[in-house]
Amino acid sequence: MNRQGPTPDPTDWLTLTEAADALRVHPTTLRRWADTGQVPVFLTPGGHRRFAASDVRHIATRHHAVRRVGPVERIWADQALAMARKQLGAQESERWLKQHDDGARDRHRQMGQQLRGLILEYLTAEEDDGPQLGQARKIGAQYGEASRGLGLPLTDTLRAAMFFRDTLTASAIQLPDNVRIPTESQVRLVGRISRIVNEVQLGAADAYATS
Repeated sequence: MNRQGPTPDPTDWLTLTEAADALRVHPTTLRRWADTGQVPVFLTPGGHRRFAASDVRHIATRHHAVRRVGPVERIWADQALAMARKQLGAQESERWLKQHDDGARDRHRQMGQQLRGLILEYLTAEEDDGPQLGQARKIGAQYGEASRGLGLPLTDTLRAAMFFRDTLTASAIQLPDNVRIPTESQVRLVGRISRIVNEVQLGAADAYATS
């Protein structure tokens, strides 16, 4: 839910990064919680998210409601975002990217932010078959509908999804040298990334199948 009213007193409110640090979650996860109404948020006139310190303290005490993100997942998320931004420049000639105007790119960027937060939740969840998989499929369907509206064939839509999947997987394999995790943990990380992104691709295919 979005709070309404005058600009808050900065001493009583936290930025996205400050609130995420207090909750020990990644900013992408907190952004998704705010955008889906799970956490109260105030939007400044400039469009920046602010969180009431009292709300953050209340949420922090509900340990069962906060999925904590470990250091490896944080490093992976930051590296995946940086890698995707860098590699997108090399994809400018691809048809699936050329047909996106500024408005379409903004919408896809928002869906990407939601998906990153969802993946982080799934990576730290205990169960393999969690609700994040169904939510990822819904995001994939939204992506498929948007791509179909731009006139992109299914093959191009899936090609874009595969680029996203490959970037996430590569960032999990190519962790910085100072990050030491057991091989089985890295295999689990890659496997879960593949599984949830597969649901995105299936959701996109569903959108074309029902057209």
